[in-house]
Formats: sequence, structure tokens, C-alpha cells
Amino acid sequence: MEDADLAELVPDAAARPAAFSIEGPAFLLADLAERLADPAARAVVLDTARAVEWVPELLGIGPHLLATGIRP
Repeated sequence: MEDADLAELVPDAAARPAAFSIEGPAFLLADLAERLADPAARAVVLDTARAVEWVPELLGIGPHLLATGIRP
């Protein structure tokens, strides 16, 4: 996501606007509930989410975004 797009999403944010995918690639997993119930599989899901959360090209992979910023 471009900085101009973020500025439009969070117009009152004076510093550090950022956007995050809420689900990330996890929403694509048909067995997500089962994976989250298993500690080892849950770790893989969460590690994957952490690995891709800062990749701008993958930001739109999930159906929901969260835009944040700091108000002056």
C-alpha cells in the first residue's frame, strides 16, 4: 500500500501510518480451526503471519485491513 493511500485511510494520523492484514494468508486454510487447536501447527500459522505482515505486496492477500497511525 502506498503512503498516499494510507494517508487517505487515516487522515488524522500525523506519524507512522501503517496497514496490516487482519487474517493474512491464514484465511485461505480450510482447516484453520484444527491448526489453531494444535500448538505446533498454530506456531506455523502465526510464524507465517509474522513473516509476511510487513511485505507490502502481500498486504491485500486477506479480506480485511487495519489501518493505524499516531494522532498529534
